[in-house]
Amino acid sequence: MLIELIGIEKTYITRRDGVPLKALNGINLTIKKGEMVAIKGSSGAGKSTLLHIIGCLDKPTSGIYKLDGADVSKESSAKLSKIRNKKFGFVMQHFALVEEDNALQNVGIPLLFAKTPISQIDTLAMEQLRQLSIENLAKQRVSKLSGGEKQRVAIARALINQPEVILADEPTGALDSENSTMILKIFKALNAQGKTIIIVTHEDFVANACDRIITISDGRIK
Repeated sequence: MLIELIGIEKTYITRRDGVPLKALNGINLTIKKGEMVAIKGSSGAGKSTLLHIIGCLDKPTSGIYKLDGADVSKESSAKLSKIRNKKFGFVMQHFALVEEDNALQNVGIPLLFAKTPISQIDTLAMEQLRQLSIENLAKQRVSKLSGGEKQRVAIARALINQPEVILADEPTGALDSENSTMILKIFKALNAQGKTIIIVTHEDFVANACDRIITISDGRIK
């Protein structure tokens, strides 16, 4: 099993009054390699918190998270960072790109953290842009790109380290219907190539294109 969550809970302490807020409450979930899974739920249901724990961006308060059979729920932040950079690619709703840099520079950012030789970064980044048929955007400043172009650049950046799992948080939320359809086709193609895709979404057409829909309400899987 690629991903296995056992009794996962996540509690935050609110800044205003110090009251504990339970974002996840007893999550049990398994995801197999090569699946394309949607996570749905209303605002505040715990979708993004769950995605962050799966992607090693956050740690559970309690419970066990097994990744490829190894319990990573108690690993140090440094170890989680290494796992994250090797195992996962992230695609966010609002792109999370450096607006003043060009597309090529943005795609190459994860390679810097992976300590790839500087001389190789532009070549590898250009190849990734080419694979998504957007090499023409390489030297264009991100701030000048359309929403659909920005999201394709963000997907290229997510793929640059050849991750096994793509985690997408509302990847079509800031796009019109045409660009949303195009981005979904890219995810479907990546899944057909063997990538595991996990998408947080509120859009039915995105969720219905996945193999499985997981619905969360009040921090629990319904």
